[in-house]
Amino acid sequence: MNILNHPTEKVMFRKWNQKPYSVIVIWPGVPANNSGSLCQSYEHIGQHGGCYFDGIIRITSPAKPEEYAELLHELIAIGYKPVVIKRANRKLIEHRILTLKP
Repeated sequence: MNILNHPTEKVMFRKWNQKPYSVIVIWPGVPANNSGSLCQSYEHIGQHGGCYFDGIIRITSPAKPEEYAELLHELIAIGYKPVVIKRANRKLIEHRILTLKP
Protein backbone atom coordinates (compact mmCIF):
# COMPACT_ATOMS: atom_id res chain seq x y z
CA MET A 1 0.00 0.00 0.00
CA ASN A 2 1.36 3.40 -0.96
CA ILE A 3 0.68 5.54 2.07
CA LEU A 4 1.64 8.73 0.20
CA ASN A 5 -1.46 8.36 -1.97
CA HIS A 6 -3.77 7.33 0.85
CA PRO A 7 -6.62 9.76 1.51
CA THR A 8 -6.22 9.44 5.28
CA GLU A 9 -3.49 11.82 6.33
CA LYS A 10 -4.47 12.07 10.01
CA VAL A 11 -1.47 11.30 12.18
CA MET A 12 -0.65 11.07 15.85
CA PHE A 13 2.80 11.79 17.25
CA ARG A 14 3.76 9.74 20.28
CA LYS A 15 7.00 9.38 22.23
CA TRP A 16 8.42 6.23 23.71
CA ASN A 17 8.37 6.17 27.52
CA GLN A 18 11.94 4.89 27.72
CA LYS A 19 15.14 6.80 27.18
CA PRO A 20 16.03 7.99 24.68
CA TYR A 21 12.60 9.53 24.22
CA SER A 22 12.31 9.10 20.47
CA VAL A 23 9.13 10.00 18.61
CA ILE A 24 6.94 7.74 16.49
CA VAL A 25 4.16 8.87 14.17
CA ILE A 26 1.16 6.64 13.58
CA TRP A 27 -1.60 6.70 10.97
CA PRO A 28 -4.56 5.21 12.92
CA GLY A 29 -6.72 5.00 9.78
CA VAL A 30 -4.17 3.42 7.43
CA PRO A 31 -3.75 -0.37 7.46
CA ALA A 32 -0.28 -1.91 7.53
CA ASN A 33 -1.36 -5.50 6.86
CA ASN A 34 -4.05 -7.40 4.96
CA SER A 35 -6.38 -7.80 7.94
CA GLY A 36 -6.23 -4.18 9.10
CA SER A 37 -5.17 -5.22 12.59
CA LEU A 38 -2.01 -3.11 12.23
CA CYS A 39 -1.82 0.57 11.37
CA GLN A 40 1.05 2.34 9.63
CA SER A 41 3.81 3.95 11.67
CA TYR A 42 7.05 5.78 10.96
CA GLU A 43 10.16 6.64 12.93
CA HIS A 44 13.29 8.49 11.91
CA ILE A 45 15.34 5.31 12.44
CA GLY A 46 13.63 2.26 10.99
CA GLN A 47 11.13 4.37 9.06
CA HIS A 48 7.88 2.62 7.99
CA GLY A 49 6.36 -0.28 9.85
CA GLY A 50 3.15 -1.68 11.21
CA CYS A 51 1.99 -1.36 14.80
CA TYR A 52 -0.92 -2.35 16.99
CA PHE A 53 -2.72 0.91 17.69
CA ASP A 54 -3.88 0.03 21.22
CA GLY A 55 -0.46 -1.32 22.13
CA ILE A 56 1.40 1.77 20.93
CA ILE A 57 -0.99 4.05 22.80
CA ARG A 58 -0.40 2.08 26.02
CA ILE A 59 3.41 2.18 25.87
CA THR A 60 3.88 5.73 24.59
CA SER A 61 2.88 9.24 25.64
CA PRO A 62 1.60 12.12 23.50
CA ALA A 63 4.50 14.06 22.00
CA LYS A 64 4.56 17.85 22.25
CA PRO A 65 4.92 19.95 19.08
CA GLU A 66 8.52 20.83 19.94
CA GLU A 67 9.28 17.13 20.40
CA TYR A 68 7.86 16.03 17.05
CA ALA A 69 8.76 19.10 14.94
CA GLU A 70 11.81 17.45 13.36
CA LEU A 71 9.89 14.29 12.44
CA LEU A 72 6.99 16.37 11.06
CA HIS A 73 9.41 18.27 8.79
CA GLU A 74 10.93 14.97 7.66
CA LEU A 75 7.50 13.64 6.68
CA ILE A 76 6.66 16.80 4.74
CA ALA A 77 10.05 16.68 2.98
CA ILE A 78 9.35 13.18 1.67
CA GLY A 79 5.89 14.04 0.38
CA TYR A 80 3.40 13.53 3.21
CA LYS A 81 0.65 16.03 4.02
CA PRO A 82 -0.01 15.16 7.65
CA VAL A 83 -2.92 16.50 9.68
CA VAL A 84 -1.95 16.18 13.33
CA ILE A 85 -4.62 14.85 15.68
CA LYS A 86 -4.44 14.12 19.39
CA ARG A 87 -6.94 11.26 19.52
CA ALA A 88 -8.28 8.74 17.06
CA ASN A 89 -12.02 8.22 17.16
CA ARG A 90 -13.82 4.96 16.46
CA LYS A 91 -14.75 6.05 12.94
CA LEU A 92 -11.09 6.52 12.00
CA ILE A 93 -10.13 3.13 13.44
CA GLU A 94 -13.01 1.43 11.60
CA HIS A 95 -11.95 3.17 8.39
CA ARG A 96 -8.65 1.27 8.55
CA ILE A 97 -10.48 -2.05 8.23
CA LEU A 98 -13.11 -0.85 5.75
CA THR A 99 -10.45 0.31 3.27
CA LEU A 100 -9.42 -3.33 2.85
CA LYS A 101 -12.84 -4.65 1.88
CA PRO A 102 -13.51 -5.02 -1.88
